[in-house]
Formats: sequence, structure tokens, C-alpha cells
Amino acid sequence: MIKGNRTKLIEKIYSNEIDHMEYEIYQGSDTTPHIRTFAVLNDGFGTRIKVEELGRKNSELIDELKANGYINNSPTLSLKK
Repeated sequence: MIKGNRTKLIEKIYSNEIDHMEYEIYQGSDTTPHIRTFAVLNDGFGTRIKVEELGRKNSELIDELKANGYINNSPTLSLKK
């Protein structure tokens, strides 16, 4: 489910250059959390290539991402005094 055609293509093109895969949880236009994935290259710059938009966040999808070695890179907001 998490490896669509675009993921397979990116993995084939950048096979020796991908450092890791990561996912991000963000608020979609319909105000519900969504998930998208990125390939991070080991090019010295940390280049992130957007790979897939997986849709709405659910626990099964997150478990599948973690089982396949994806790292959570969601921004965390904090309040400062």
C-alpha cells in the first residue's frame, strides 16, 4: 500500500543515493491529518524528494510505514514564553 509506482521509480533511479525514507504528518485542506513520504538522499545536502501522498492518517498506515523502516519527520510545534 505504501509503495506505489512513484516510490518504485524513485528507488530505482536513486538506488545508491537514498540515505533513508521518511514520512510527514501534515494538516490537509480539509483540516484532517494526512501523510506524505519523502526519500532523503545522502548527497551532503539532505535533499528530500517528495514521493507519495498516502491520504488520511490512520494507525495501520503508520504501523506499515514504521515496519518498512520509514522515519517520522513531522514538525513539532512548541509554545515559547
